[in-house]
Amino acid sequence: MNPFAPILPELILTVGGIALMMVAAFGGRRIGGVTSWSAVAILIAATFALIGARPMRGSVWGPNHR
Repeated sequence: MNPFAPILPELILTVGGIALMMVAAFGGRRIGGVTSWSAVAILIAATFALIGARPMRGSVWGPNHR
């Protein structure tokens, strides 16, 4: 199993949010509609990543992690 699978929704939101902030900062008002729809698409992608995740028991990063 991929070690990043349990945190994939958070990774999608973090990377997507940072990318959208950069686009909005340098794009100005003319790109406002694109960033709004892109934010919705990122939320949907994170939702699908969360739906596809299997429930886990115990520590995510190994048995010795505290």
